Amino acid sequence: MNQIKEILLVLNSFENLSTILEKSFATAKKFNAKVSILYVYEKPFFSIKELFKNKDATLNKTKVKEYLKEKVASYTNEDIAILVKIDDTASEVWDIVRDDKSFLIITPYHKKIAKTLVDKLEQNIFFLQTNHNKYTKTALVVESLVDIQNTLELGKKLFTDSIKVLYNFYYVPDVATVDPTLTLAIESNIQLLESEENRFKEFLQEHSLDGEFFVNSVLGDETLSEYIQKEHFDSILYQQEEEILLLEDDLALELLEENRVDCFIKKNFAI
Repeated sequence: MNQIKEILLVLNSFENLSTILEKSFATAKKFNAKVSILYVYEKPFFSIKELFKNKDATLNKTKVKEYLKEKVASYTNEDIAILVKIDDTASEVWDIVRDDKSFLIITPYHKKIAKTLVDKLEQNIFFLQTNHNKYTKTALVVESLVDIQNTLELGKKLFTDSIKVLYNFYYVPDVATVDPTLTLAIESNIQLLESEENRFKEFLQEHSLDGEFFVNSVLGDETLSEYIQKEHFDSILYQQEEEILLLEDDLALELLEENRVDCFIKKNFAI
C-alpha cells in the first residue's frame, strides 16, 4: 500500500462533527499526514440548517466554510483547506484525488453515498460509524493472503494489537452443478478449497495469529457479518482485492451496512 500522505475528510452534514474531527486528526497524526476538508451538500439525502442558508434558501458556502474553520481550530493550528460543493459527492472527491493513491478518504457512513465512493474511487476509505475513538478488538477481513503482513501493521496502527483474521474465501461453484457427470471438476474445486484453508491455518500458526475461515457465506449457517456481531468486534479492516472486485464484490458494502462499527476499506490494488 502506498504511504498515506494526505487525508481528505468528506462531510455531508454536521452530525457528530466533533467526534469525526477528533478521529480524523488523530488518524492524520498517526501517519503524519496533511488534512483537507470537502463538504458536499447532497440535496436528496440531507437538509441544511437555517444558519447555513442564503436568503433564497440555497446553501451559503461562505458560512459553511467559516463554521468548519472555527470547529477545526480546536484540533489544529494549521491552515486547513476547506472546500464546499453541492451534489455528487463521489465526483467531487474524484476531482480532488484523481489517481493519487497517497490520499486516504475519511467520511461518515451513508448508505447510498458509500456505494458511489467505493465504486468510483481507487483510494483507501475509512468509514466512521461510531462515537468512540478507542478500539479493543478488530476484525481483519481478507480474501487472499497477499500483502496481509502490511495490512496487519496498518490495523495495529489504526486500531489495536488485538486483531483476528477472517478469511472470506471465494469458492466458485463448478459446472458439475449443472452437469452432475462432471465429477472431476467437483474434486478439483474441493481440493482447492481444502488447500487454501490449510494454507491459512499454517499462516496463522506461523505468525501466532487467531483467525476463522469462511467460504463466501455459502457453506455453513453463520455468515461473516453474523460472526462479527456475535464476537463483538468494534472495528473492521477489510482488504479488498482487485480480482474479487471484478467479480462484482459487494462485501465492502455488506460489512458497512450490517456492522455499525468504524470500517477501513483497504483497496489492495491501490498501488
